[in-house]
Amino acid sequence: MYYQTKALFTRIALDDLDFIITNLETKTIQYQKPTVLFYEGQIPIVGYIIVDGEVSLSRNKKIKNILKKGFIFGVRELFHNGKVSMEAKVSTMAQIIFIDRSMLHEILDEKHGEQLKTLFQTLVFENFYEHAH
Repeated sequence: MYYQTKALFTRIALDDLDFIITNLETKTIQYQKPTVLFYEGQIPIVGYIIVDGEVSLSRNKKIKNILKKGFIFGVRELFHNGKVSMEAKVSTMAQIIFIDRSMLHEILDEKHGEQLKTLFQTLVFENFYEHAH
């Protein structure tokens, strides 16, 4: 069995983005285009938050979505050890925050405050369904 999301990405309010930047002990990494963050069918090792720039999501080499500032993606798949349904590639110079598995568990265990826990619980547990493999 593996888990797959109905939606790979979610846009959060910019106030929530500012709160994450301020309260998480992580750094923002700058990427040049055309850096591939993950490939279609891969199980991600981190989740991503776009602070600035753009990331394109494509399936079968066709762009399906362009994500900008405030989008979080790959977090559900990271938590549930699920495969991503699209490739993610930096399409303009971008600043991105990584959320690794241990940080995600710390957030969900409320080590970074109730507000972050509530936000990430929604991201991790919303829109999931089980898929037989």
